[in-house]
Amino acid sequence: MPNAAAGGQLALDDALLLLSGTRRLARLVSNALRATQLRPELWLVLEVVAERPRSLGRVATALAAHKGTVSRWLTQLEQLGLVDCKIVRGDMRLKVTSLSALGRHRLEIARSRIAHALEELGLPVDDEARAAIQDACLALCPADRSSEEPKTQSPG
Repeated sequence: MPNAAAGGQLALDDALLLLSGTRRLARLVSNALRATQLRPELWLVLEVVAERPRSLGRVATALAAHKGTVSRWLTQLEQLGLVDCKIVRGDMRLKVTSLSALGRHRLEIARSRIAHALEELGLPVDDEARAAIQDACLALCPADRSSEEPKTQSPG
């Protein structure tokens, strides 16, 4: 049985045990994001880009994801009007992604829904919880097929 901490909040370790691991935590986030029409991986990209405008490579590094995967996510976000991609003056090869006004609004809604879902369960909304949520969501993101090892046929 988890121990209640001061103020009726559960310790994060107890809370994660209560949520029974990565899939349950990611499902909590996914359900909270449903009204914002964002999948967890797109929400994570918005969180990274919200800090400051970034290039594709820097977003991929921040998420520890492959560039091809992040490129697809950024394209989807751009089509939804949630991010703006601009070519850097002086270097036509480099595009920098930043949040659009709609993206900022959608991100605020997502943050409040996730915080509300965590608070309903008595979980703390702190940096450690955010890191656990990010790890859980990334663990369940669709894999980048280009990162898989090519299958070789055995001589037969």
